[in-house]
Amino acid sequence: MNISNDQKAWRTAYVAGALLACLAVGLGAIGTHSLEQVLPKWFADDSPRRLAAWHSAVLWQMVHALTLVAIGLSRQRISEQVARALTAVFVIAIVLFSFCIYAWVLSGIGFFVGLVPVGGILFMLGWVVLAVSALKFPGHPDTT
Repeated sequence: MNISNDQKAWRTAYVAGALLACLAVGLGAIGTHSLEQVLPKWFADDSPRRLAAWHSAVLWQMVHALTLVAIGLSRQRISEQVARALTAVFVIAIVLFSFCIYAWVLSGIGFFVGLVPVGGILFMLGWVVLAVSALKFPGHPDTT
């Protein structure tokens, strides 16, 4: 299957979103079925807060993974440059937000928590880029 260069940006977004969504389902299951038993042994009184943080990370990972899938399906609405930028911003945001929460929950290392707001800001930046893109390119990029 030969994918032309002009389709790679959308394909990358679609594949990244699908894989990150799959991972979110698995991590959600781990949180529900394993961490509920393990965290009280590791962190005692702090385990409810850590489990809630884990589930929040899974939720935001899934929301933005599905956003990436939608970007991958939006070839008629989003330019290639915007698709590439949004893919990069949302993937980096998922890593800094969700993956840092997972790392903190499992390790207790506070450094990871400090990176979470950066991921949140990147999520917001991605949504602003998407909104501006929709205002600037209301139709197919080739027709504007």
